[in-house]
Amino acid sequence: MPVYRRAMSYFTPDWAWIAVLVGLIGVSVAVGLLEAWPLAVLIDSVLTNEPKGDWIHGLFLSVLPASKIGQVIGLVLIGMGLHLVGYLAWMARMMINYHLNYGGTTRVRYDLFRKLQELGLTYHRSRPQGDAIYRLTTDAFGPWGIMDVTIGTAVAAVTLTVMTVILMSRNVSLTLAAFSVAPLMIWSNWRFGLRIHERALESKQIDADLTAHVQQAMARIPLAQAFRREPREFRRFRGAVGRSVRALLRLNWQEQLYPLARDSILAVGGAIILGYGGYLV
Repeated sequence: MPVYRRAMSYFTPDWAWIAVLVGLIGVSVAVGLLEAWPLAVLIDSVLTNEPKGDWIHGLFLSVLPASKIGQVIGLVLIGMGLHLVGYLAWMARMMINYHLNYGGTTRVRYDLFRKLQELGLTYHRSRPQGDAIYRLTTDAFGPWGIMDVTIGTAVAAVTLTVMTVILMSRNVSLTLAAFSVAPLMIWSNWRFGLRIHERALESKQIDADLTAHVQQAMARIPLAQAFRREPREFRRFRGAVGRSVRALLRLNWQEQLYPLARDSILAVGGAIILGYGGYLV
């Protein structure tokens, strides 16, 4: 937890932007939940001989004219408006995310560079320069990764909570059937999260070694040319690149297995909902 708190502290100077982002997340969630309703109202209450619906249908219809054509046009315009608002909110969220990313990463790089300046010559002589370069250019994005996951988790949690309340208000048994695959999803996230984390750490370390090797190899080029050692240096470079590629492929394999497991579980959940919903009908 101290690591996560320290990572998040790099974004506290941008608290005003974070507050705006939270508001935009609320707008996105609300719009996402409302986007399906114009079509539902159109089918259930406008284009049918036996209108039916709940208070949400009534809320939409209350702002529309009494004529069928007017209601159809009004619902179409509402749907377009919700889509546009949702896109604008998403675009604003992305721009704020970029701002937070660059601001927080810049502060991380400042602190890391100051720390490297404070370390003695013994440390710098014992470590390749490429390692420090990799930390400054690539690993500095780590705190933003934590922040990004936190934002995504908050959006998912709010959306899931609101959707659960809506679904429970309409059909409790069908909602419980839909959540029957939740334990499998939790297990899948936990299992693949550990594997992807392990592979990502391995890949990052090998990438850091590759950066260090490239820096050293470039510094040795005049010496290699003088002693005709280009083939040996190339073999060393090829070995370092090969290790990096193999580590990335192991990471990519885990990253592709996770969507397969997730989508398979969701397919089972969809089948349960379809089967049980058909039985209820």
